[in-house]
Amino acid sequence: MRKLFTSLLLFSALEANEKNGFFIETGFETGLLEGTQTQEKRHTTTKNTYATYDYLPTDTILKRAANLFTNTDITKLKFSTKNPVSVHMGLTNPNPSNGAKSKVTMVVENFLPYNLNNVRLFFKDNKGKVIDLGVLETIPKHSKIVLPENIFDKIKLDDPYFFPTFEATSTSISDTNTQRVFETLNKIKTDLVVNYRNENKFKDHENHWEAFTPQTAEEFTNLMLNMIAVLDSQSWGDAILNAPFEFTNKGGGGECDTSKENDCVNPGTNGLVNSQNKSYVLNKQDIVNKFRNKADLDVIVLKDSGVVGLGSDITPSNNDDGKHYGQLGVVASALES
Repeated sequence: MRKLFTSLLLFSALEANEKNGFFIETGFETGLLEGTQTQEKRHTTTKNTYATYDYLPTDTILKRAANLFTNTDITKLKFSTKNPVSVHMGLTNPNPSNGAKSKVTMVVENFLPYNLNNVRLFFKDNKGKVIDLGVLETIPKHSKIVLPENIFDKIKLDDPYFFPTFEATSTSISDTNTQRVFETLNKIKTDLVVNYRNENKFKDHENHWEAFTPQTAEEFTNLMLNMIAVLDSQSWGDAILNAPFEFTNKGGGGECDTSKENDCVNPGTNGLVNSQNKSYVLNKQDIVNKFRNKADLDVIVLKDSGVVGLGSDITPSNNDDGKHYGQLGVVASALES
């Protein structure tokens, strides 16, 4: 298992079986993505409902919301599969050159293809106490919302050296789709950080790429969310561990060419590899663990590469941060839903 993603056959298999029980259990299947894109409705809930919260209505939010994916900003973005609704501090003028002061803001980025409603924002202080910031009546799908720091009365911290991690979650007045989304997110354990790149570092394919567009960025993001939801599911892990055949790796430097009889090591009709090739058999638990490793992944849109997709593990041999690093390239036509 020398590559982070050994083949896009994985994606093809999942796409072909999107309606079976395997997908239904995972929670982020294509059908769920389509089913949750419902029309947003206004709620009559007022700020008084949340006596200790600031309640930000839709009108206030939409004035400060923009599309997350724009042609100029896509490569500056990154998201974690454990935290696709990202909340963090930002600056309105991070590199002032005209004498204007930088202002601290609260930034909410929604990488999900869902309109979320009545979402609670909070953090834990340095003593572990939960500090509620407020409730946003709406967070549009694939949106970036920039709020001024003073819009939340409780954001001020006593310790200037404490940098909190902000979180988002549903509330009791969130609609069914919003509650279901956050319930699913809470089950995701695999932390894959996705970086969007307008370059190609694959050997012999350095010029075979095209710049991300808002559409391909959305589609690639959905692909990553679908894939991680499957890989993180118990049903996928059980399917690998209980597979009635052995998994193998040729052990060579290139891809396995099935047109060459002796170039591949495949299980026989009984699911087992010949005894002389047992050194190529992979441990099933190791397969599951490696696909669920914490990883940073650079994603690329391929063009004129002669292949549908490319994937490789680029983790340095002396790496000691506990993460894996990889790159994944897919042609735009394969991203289309």
